[in-house]
Amino acid sequence: MATETTNYGLHQWDPEDSFLRTDFNENFAKIDEALGVLASERIAVGSYVGDGSASRTISLPFTPQVLIISGQKQVSDYTRGLLTLVFGAYCHRFFAESNNVDGNIQIVEEGFEIQGDYHNDTGLEQRYLAIK
Repeated sequence: MATETTNYGLHQWDPEDSFLRTDFNENFAKIDEALGVLASERIAVGSYVGDGSASRTISLPFTPQVLIISGQKQVSDYTRGLLTLVFGAYCHRFFAESNNVDGNIQIVEEGFEIQGDYHNDTGLEQRYLAIK
């Protein structure tokens, strides 16, 4: 007879035990549920399109500890890559041609706030990864 793991009640077998396909399906369903809950509580991945406003807040289901935002901006006849890393009170923005420590993104309760236009130009799509 199979035993079960402590945390998730997954089936475990000794070499002489017989098992059924349904035992494996139950295990996979429990693993899938646990990973889904973990991912939704600890990681948020998404995007937003800039609206050109001076300030806006992007809502998340938690307050992140680390935030990574990237995008591209067309400047005259070239495209500038943007990458901003935020952790705690520190915000560092990287451009394709230079670095800038004058941050314009801060972590707020259950989200992040954008100041200025670097990551909020009208029509500019940005991608983010937030980790709790």
